[in-house]
Amino acid sequence: MATGTAQEPDLSPATVERLAGLGRLWGAVKFFHPALAGRDVDWDQALVTAAPLVVTAASAADYRRALDQLLAALADPATRTLPPPDRAIAEAVARDDAAGRAGPAHGPPQPHLELRQDGIAVVAATDPTQFVPSERDPVAAFRAAFEAAAEARAIVVDLRGLDGEDPWWAEQALLEALPVLLTEPLVTAGSRHRMHAGHRQQRGPVHGGYYSALVHRPGDVVAPRGRGRRRPLAFLVTAVSPGFCGVLSGLQAAGLAVVVREGEPADAAGTDWYDLRLPDGVTARVRLTDLVAPDGTIGFRPDAVVPRRGEPGWTPERAVDAALGGIAEARPPRAASSPPPPAAPYEQDYPELTAPPPAWRLLALFRFWNAIHYLFPYKPLVDGGWDAVLPEFVPAFAREGDALDYVLTVARLVARTHDSHGFVTGDIARAYWGTHRPPLVVRAVAGETAVTHVDVGAGGIAVGDVVIAVDGEAASARRDRLGGLLAVSTPQALRRRVDELLLAGPEDSSVVLTLRDRAGVEQEVALRRTVPGDAPEPARSLPVFGVLPEGPGYVDLARLTLPQVDAAFAAVWDTAGLIFDMRGYPHGTAWAIAPRLTEAEVVTARFAVPEVHSPDLAAAATIRFHQTAEPDPKGRYRGTVVVLINEAAVSQAEHTCLFLEAAAGATFVGSPTDGTNGELTNLVLPGGVLVGFTGMEVRHANGRQLQRVGIQPHVHVEPTLAGIRAGRDEVLEAAVSLLGDASGGPAGAPP
Repeated sequence: MATGTAQEPDLSPATVERLAGLGRLWGAVKFFHPALAGRDVDWDQALVTAAPLVVTAASAADYRRALDQLLAALADPATRTLPPPDRAIAEAVARDDAAGRAGPAHGPPQPHLELRQDGIAVVAATDPTQFVPSERDPVAAFRAAFEAAAEARAIVVDLRGLDGEDPWWAEQALLEALPVLLTEPLVTAGSRHRMHAGHRQQRGPVHGGYYSALVHRPGDVVAPRGRGRRRPLAFLVTAVSPGFCGVLSGLQAAGLAVVVREGEPADAAGTDWYDLRLPDGVTARVRLTDLVAPDGTIGFRPDAVVPRRGEPGWTPERAVDAALGGIAEARPPRAASSPPPPAAPYEQDYPELTAPPPAWRLLALFRFWNAIHYLFPYKPLVDGGWDAVLPEFVPAFAREGDALDYVLTVARLVARTHDSHGFVTGDIARAYWGTHRPPLVVRAVAGETAVTHVDVGAGGIAVGDVVIAVDGEAASARRDRLGGLLAVSTPQALRRRVDELLLAGPEDSSVVLTLRDRAGVEQEVALRRTVPGDAPEPARSLPVFGVLPEGPGYVDLARLTLPQVDAAFAAVWDTAGLIFDMRGYPHGTAWAIAPRLTEAEVVTARFAVPEVHSPDLAAAATIRFHQTAEPDPKGRYRGTVVVLINEAAVSQAEHTCLFLEAAAGATFVGSPTDGTNGELTNLVLPGGVLVGFTGMEVRHANGRQLQRVGIQPHVHVEPTLAGIRAGRDEVLEAAVSLLGDASGGPAGAPP
């Protein structure tokens, strides 16, 4: 049975940082590596395998090997850890020495043209140091070489060596001169990459329009400038940069050229990548794109691969011979084959892992942390910054623990989003929070917990009694214990959520309440928990809509349904003041009500959804849009509008307030609302635990912040214990007083 026990791990600060780095790398690959969109890669298992290796790593080298173990699951040589800088320099020098070009070339100026006796023209451009623009124009030099080779029966372009640190000028010159070799238009390869517009929810109906996509960027068309007949082409390469790779792939697809690569590739040619800085000076390079040839082929593949200098089988002419052999073969254009884009994968929930081992617990942490890191619109509002949350929670997730400890640890993590839409569900969570309550309702009032409603079956308890303890636990201590596990945006949101959970427990279980009545007498009362926890609070005694005895109109938005909107306006049309009661959750009526309150189109709310295309969040985009309300031909209510609010107004209720604010310039009376708005999203964690958070940012029409603030009242009024005991609605009374004697005549044409 779950008890909430756990065994603390003995993790050094270095190990915690290394595990946090593992989580960041795992998340970057999960969201952006193209293999995770289409191939059957068990990325979860890769993490579970690598995590223990990180824990036992005794050095930076061990840590790097553990990360390489993780990345090996991708079977992608371009996604790898990089050597430390000093070693990288040494390896680069060694490669240069092996290639025989440790210093500048001492041969003729490049590109160098050699016309062979067999009618083959070889254009050599193997020294990038010769192509930096200075006194000579490298583009003109390439064009001259290509034009001089025009009468050859075939042309070999030798680019071996353009794999230095900065071959940009050589590549650019080559690309600008290339049309001289073409006698027909060339379509170059494009690319595809993964992107996310909000976090696509994993369970339930889709809301918010959040989606993930594989974006295809088409290639370009290069106009030909060559004259005469088409000449067979061959290109000799070692490494290929993304820009030139698209050209080579296009030439291959069109049957215009063969490509011979010297040395097995250690990269993914033609792709973009992102370098992620990790602890111990380790850098991980993550491939972000796939090359897409004009015929639909994914990835760049040379027509032949020959040994590199220094490898067995290498000869000076081996690559040239392979190129000539390829030229001799007839190469028609490749047939188009555009594979359908892969379906976006859903998370595995591993329902059997109710008490996951440490590596699987870390999977839960990394799933949620990365989802928030990349796609939570309110991340800037997290206290202390979201980056600090990952290492903070590593020890708690890297330990052994039973099922309850796991769920409560997840709850504490979700609570760090400070988002009242944050939730944790599952059988264990429901059992811990409690599924039923006794037949009464409580609310925090002036620092105490007051009974605000009593049903049949709660004999001996009166409205206005104060709850001192629940099952022997002081009410204040119980509030603190529960509050630390709740994701809430504001202090008022915390009070409301704890109010809902304070008396909860198993169905039909007994609860003993210690109460103090209005005379100060304390007593203990035993009750049964018979009311489902999701049961609505008792409705207010006033009609859903109508005219109050004092004169103002009144509409209870927590009960009003969409079909009742016209009837409600007809009932209050002749009043000079109208009170909308938004102390609760509405039924989607704002979109019908606001047009009856405005005579011009108004912006009601502004939205923003994160859009990310790479781990580089500095380059992230944002999808921005707004909502409007337009006048309804049925007519406009012209009286003064007052809205009653408190902490029970959350999400759609607060959105309704935005509509009323924009359309009617409403005056708000009461106490601040919850401070959470925006369509929800969710994801599933190991053990079948479902968690959620807000997926889009919502602001006032003028751009003011709503999240973690709430709708602020113009007139601040909260219930008092004396008012509750007297049966008064002090917030409604304040609104009526504000409106005064609303006895004016008709405000406009009747509906």
